[in-house]
Amino acid sequence: MQTIQIEIEDPLYKEIVKKGIDIKKELEENIRKIVYAKEYKMAEEIKTSLQDLKEGKSRPLSEFLDEI
Repeated sequence: MQTIQIEIEDPLYKEIVKKGIDIKKELEENIRKIVYAKEYKMAEEIKTSLQDLKEGKSRPLSEFLDEI
């Protein structure tokens, strides 16, 4: 398990406490959503790239290798 430290302004902290928000739970849920969204975006980009390759919409591999 890892520890993440954050600093928040006092008024915001007081609001969190006042409303009884479980900040750890909320952060964990949102981090999972962020990770999932990033993975989904990467998968979509790969899917699109593969489709472009199939349709001949990409640059020739030799051009990419020349850039490297």
